[in-house]
Amino acid sequence: MPTPENISDFERLQTAVDAAGVGTWEFDPLTGELLWSKRCKELFGASPEALINYQRFLEGLHPDDRAATDAVVQQALDPAGNGEYDIEYRTIGLEDKKLRWVHATGRAFFDQGRTRAVRFIGTVTDVTETRRRDLHLGRLLESDLIGIVFWNLDTQRITEANNAFLSIVGYSREDLQAGHISWKQMTPPELEALEASVIKELEQTGVQRPYEKMYIRKDGTRVPVLLGGALAEPGGRDGVSFCLDLTAQKEVEAQLATREAEFRFVIEFLPQMIWLTDPQGYHTFFNQRWIDYTGYDVAQSRGTQMWNDLLHPDDQQRSRDRWNHSLTTGEFYEIEYRFKAKDGTYHWFLGQAMPVKDEAGNITQWFGSCTDIDEQKRTEATLRWSQERYELASLATNDAIWDWDLNTQAVSWNAAITRIFGYAPEAVEQTAQWWYNHIHPDDAERIVHGIHEIIDGGGKSWHDEYRYQRADGSYAQVLDRGYIAHDAKGNATRMIGAMQDITEYRKAETALRQREEEFTTLADNMAQLAWMSQPDGHIYWYNQRWYDFTGTTLEEMQGWGWEKVHHPAHVEQVVAFVQAAWSAGEPWELTFPLRGKDGNYRWFLTRAVPMRNAQGQLVRWLGTNTDITEQKQLQEQLERSYADLEAKIMFRTLDLEHQVQELQRRLAEATK
Repeated sequence: MPTPENISDFERLQTAVDAAGVGTWEFDPLTGELLWSKRCKELFGASPEALINYQRFLEGLHPDDRAATDAVVQQALDPAGNGEYDIEYRTIGLEDKKLRWVHATGRAFFDQGRTRAVRFIGTVTDVTETRRRDLHLGRLLESDLIGIVFWNLDTQRITEANNAFLSIVGYSREDLQAGHISWKQMTPPELEALEASVIKELEQTGVQRPYEKMYIRKDGTRVPVLLGGALAEPGGRDGVSFCLDLTAQKEVEAQLATREAEFRFVIEFLPQMIWLTDPQGYHTFFNQRWIDYTGYDVAQSRGTQMWNDLLHPDDQQRSRDRWNHSLTTGEFYEIEYRFKAKDGTYHWFLGQAMPVKDEAGNITQWFGSCTDIDEQKRTEATLRWSQERYELASLATNDAIWDWDLNTQAVSWNAAITRIFGYAPEAVEQTAQWWYNHIHPDDAERIVHGIHEIIDGGGKSWHDEYRYQRADGSYAQVLDRGYIAHDAKGNATRMIGAMQDITEYRKAETALRQREEEFTTLADNMAQLAWMSQPDGHIYWYNQRWYDFTGTTLEEMQGWGWEKVHHPAHVEQVVAFVQAAWSAGEPWELTFPLRGKDGNYRWFLTRAVPMRNAQGQLVRWLGTNTDITEQKQLQEQLERSYADLEAKIMFRTLDLEHQVQELQRRLAEATK
């Protein structure tokens, strides 16, 4: 007990302890009297007036902690021990029934003979929030929803990581425990400058803003990732980062970009003038061939009249009537007419258009082409064709991490909920109902029923896709995943998860499907037979025109199966030619007959163009087969006519020479 001489020091000490939120206690082992400070009673959920003894102290402990705590107390009071007391336990409020984590320390004092304890004093400190944070972080690590990694700036080594991160970089937990994982070793040389700037920012601000980089995996391959993190404490050297594997997104983006470039190349590569109209015939698009030939750009050419004004006066009304008929009936449009070039001359063109229809059979647009047949009118027709389109992808985004207490229905979010969906921090309510209320009405019942079915059924994980409302009222398409934690009795107590915005990824998928449908319509309705092969000439795709003409299937024709429809008298020469052409890697053309499904042969002009990637490597061949049978027959007919004429002239000349010789003979006889 304090004496009059040191009462002021005691009061000062008590004031400091109270200000620090530390509770004090004193226990008399001889009388059983237990004295608690006001703060100590608060940590046991008791009122300031409550009477406390050792039995009440034990009653205020969590049932699972009573025996262990009592054993530590008895050990401290044992004269054979050192009298030290240090333990963490849970309290269940004696009156408010709240669960708290408490760190208790103390010391026992013994009589002079050290035969028994005469005094036991100590302190208690509330560590509830620390234990909750540790618990939440541990569950997040165990969930493996995203990669989580702990590191040290000085050693540049990974000190701890969850399985998701180890899977991303291809290392094992044994590698981690042996200290073999260093982010410096996993960083490509060309990204060292970027890494240095990120570390500098981290040292200055304590925060590592999300950024994209590459990691070199253990097997030497590279993996694109999105990283973001922070120092554990200001000025410290230890920190934690979140890591998201961007491989799938990057593949979709690369494929989308490649197919977009190839599609544009295909459209501009075609030797035809390509155009599109709406269902009423209003022209909305022309390719570069149109601009180069007519001298008019797209803006000048849009509408319903410009194209007709460029036709030969004798063809204008006929073409207009035929086009109006197709617009009215939906029938395939085909006509031959003369178009005026920018130099004032006219060329013959074959105009064709096919209606593009939706699933309900309604025309959504017309896809048309104008093929220059000026030479074909006299000698031959030329057309080339190639194809490929692009697809989406994904869009990387930070995940909105949520933690749901299934007992209280309280939900906590990380800062991404405001960054991704635009909500102000104060607008985000910490309740499950707030989450429910922002699910799209058409999805809400399915999602709520599905997640509770998993929880109530004892499941450990859940995932689903739905629409979630942003702060501006619009909806984002999200992929939501969660991990369910259970207590010792198997009851679901908490769920932690991550919500990812995949809106742009889904839009990209939809756009890709639409473009593939448009491409399929283009390829299957062009007038030529078209095909595509690998660099070595292995053909793996034909358009529908090929199958319609030959009556074959892809299984029959792929690879070198096309030899089956070649004329026996020409196939050996054709095979030898194309084998040399594949190896040369240059554009080529060749004329030969192909057998139709009716058994008859028709002559085709085949042209092929090599497709190369950005590095100049040959990646595929694009080819077309244009039917030139009529032109071939015309040429043969002309050649026969020329031969007959030359024979007649020769015979006539010989006859005249014979007559002249006879006249000369008679004249000579008459003059004798």
